[in-house]
Order: sequence, then structure tokens, then C-alpha cells
Amino acid sequence: MARFELSSPRDMVSDSGAFEFKQILKGVALAFVISIVLILISAVIMTYSPIPDEMTRAVTIAVSGISVLFAGLVTARKSRRQGWLSGATCGLLYALFLYIFGSLIMLDFSITLYTLIVGVMGFFLGALGGIVGINTKKRKRR
Repeated sequence: MARFELSSPRDMVSDSGAFEFKQILKGVALAFVISIVLILISAVIMTYSPIPDEMTRAVTIAVSGISVLFAGLVTARKSRRQGWLSGATCGLLYALFLYIFGSLIMLDFSITLYTLIVGVMGFFLGALGGIVGINTKKRKRR
């Protein structure tokens, strides 16, 4: 019979006692770099094509989703276990930082449907990236 173990925050502590949070922050930074590059590319495309301006929000959500998915994958590959948790944490932190930066720039700290969509998307796509990342990383042969 299969045995399931509940996860705890202690599971994210490596054998040497160093918390893997550093890898998660690197993943968040990677997500922002990917986002900036994809936003610049999409801005050029939208400028020189007949795409309506109303598509800007959808493009931004898609770019955030791609960034979080890839960052979750990379973060989980560096993780020793529980890739979904590393990826989901990476996605949530990305969404939180995005909310804080956006709110500081716009001087509006209200929570909108867009805020909730990015937060939920960050969690689930980060977790999905983490699952893929932990299951596709190269394992050492014994």
C-alpha cells in the first residue's frame, strides 16, 4: 500500500541546514527577467501590428504565466524534493512582488480581479512548473 507523508516547512531545509529560500528568490528574479524580455518583445509586436490595445492585459497575464511556469521549473530543478512547493512559493512571491511594484508605481493598493488572477495563476503555474522540474531533473546514478 502506498504511504503518503505530509509536508512541513522543515522539508524545505537541506541537509546542511541552509534554507532553500535563496533558490526560490533566484527563481523569482528569473521570472522578472523573463517577463521584462517578453513584455518588450510583445510591445514591439503590438506597436507594429493591428492588435487592439484592449489585448494588453491579456498579453501581460500570458507573459506572467509563462515566466512563472519557467521559473517554477528552474527552481524545482535546484530543489532536492517537493518541487511543487518550491514552484508554488516562487509563483506566489512573483505575484506578491508584482503587486507591490505595480501598486507603488500606480499609487493604488487596491485588490482587483486582475490581482487575484495573477496570484492564483502564480500559485498553480508555479506548482506545475515545480512538478515538471522536479520530475525532469537529472538524477545521479548509483
